[in-house]
Amino acid sequence: ILQDGSPKQVALRLSGLVVERHSTLRVYNTIYQAVFDLLWVSATLASIRPYGAQLEAWMANPEDDNFLLQGAGLAEALGWAEDRSLGKQDYQFLVESQKLGLRQNLADMQETVEQTNQQLEQKNRALESINAALAGARAELAKVRRRTRAAYAFGLGIAGLATAWALGTSSYAATQKAEAQRAIEQKEDADLAAQSAQKAVDGLQTDKKTLEITRKSLENDKQSLLTDKEGLLADNQQIAAEVDTALEAQQAAEGAAATAKSQAANAQDQVVAAQSQAATAKAKVAAAQTEAEKKQTELAQVNTELETSNQALQSEIAKQETVATETARLQVLNDDLKIAGERLGNTLAASLGLAGVSPSQNALYELGGLRESTPYLKQSLKKAEDTNNLRGAGNASGNLGEVYHNLGDYKTALRYHEDHLAIARKIQDSFGESQALANVGEVLYSQGYYRDALAKHEEHFALTQT
Repeated sequence: ILQDGSPKQVALRLSGLVVERHSTLRVYNTIYQAVFDLLWVSATLASIRPYGAQLEAWMANPEDDNFLLQGAGLAEALGWAEDRSLGKQDYQFLVESQKLGLRQNLADMQETVEQTNQQLEQKNRALESINAALAGARAELAKVRRRTRAAYAFGLGIAGLATAWALGTSSYAATQKAEAQRAIEQKEDADLAAQSAQKAVDGLQTDKKTLEITRKSLENDKQSLLTDKEGLLADNQQIAAEVDTALEAQQAAEGAAATAKSQAANAQDQVVAAQSQAATAKAKVAAAQTEAEKKQTELAQVNTELETSNQALQSEIAKQETVATETARLQVLNDDLKIAGERLGNTLAASLGLAGVSPSQNALYELGGLRESTPYLKQSLKKAEDTNNLRGAGNASGNLGEVYHNLGDYKTALRYHEDHLAIARKIQDSFGESQALANVGEVLYSQGYYRDALAKHEEHFALTQT
């Protein structure tokens, strides 16, 4: 998987379970990789998911919404998944559960709007009935008022007649008085009826105002529900767009991960090839070391034979004291040979130290051993630097680097090889640069800096292809 520096990935790397290779995480221990495979991960994840059973059932039948999460179950699942990296199917399941909740809220909202519309229609019909009853009450009130005025006028007339004819006939007066009393009672009844009608009208007016307020409130509720409905539709569209974007990003990430895996596999192959080259080079160095030890053994035998001959010669000289002149001549000859040997050593130091990096053919290694050869090589390096012989100085630095590498002094070996690399690049010696890169890679590999060693071997390989 791609390396993103998250706390969980850092914890895995610190535990030693995984290592970072070319910006990806790889399982370090093959035993862990074999035991804790994808089947184990899937089974473990299914056992700790709070919605594992519902997910399995929904994957088997994606058209059945009964398996989707709602309410407290959905909230718990979203909280559990918030800080985890899950698979594509988990995210699809959670998104579909959220979309189902939005669809249910939208359906409930539409049902509420329909119920509100029905209530509004009922209130409108009731208001119309009240308006009709109010009109009837007003008409009845007008009739009552007309009857009251007529009864009042009639009563006054009767009272006047009764007064005028009071002196006439007492029986007729009593009758007229009774009629007047009835007219007065009718007027009072009419007044009471008018008051009742007025109260009824006032009550209907109050009910009309109440219904009007209720109708306006229902209208406002209807508008709010419509606004909420539009908001839910917009949220649904936004969530769908975010889901599409997340799926596209996940597909892109999976493609990038596949590419990174392929690149990592190629890099691993290159590492194996570089390790093979390093093993071959080490084998050559070991063979050269064996050859040098063989030459040292042969030299020791020659020295032994020479010592034996010298002893025989000294014995012969002791016996032949008369040959003093010959002995003196031999002494002079021996001094001359020493001088010639020193000159020969200087010549070898200059010629072999300045030659290319070839440990298996360096006579200094063969005759004097690795550690004994360093003074000659340093002497040749100084001579090359004094004469401004950059190529010779580079070759001498490379030889010193090889000697110290084989002696196990990696720090000094790396310094001499890097000097050789800098000189080769300065004089544009591609062959010397190629050798120096390979030698630097070998030293870094011996030190355990595998990533840096791989980079130097890749540079060496690229230079050999040009």
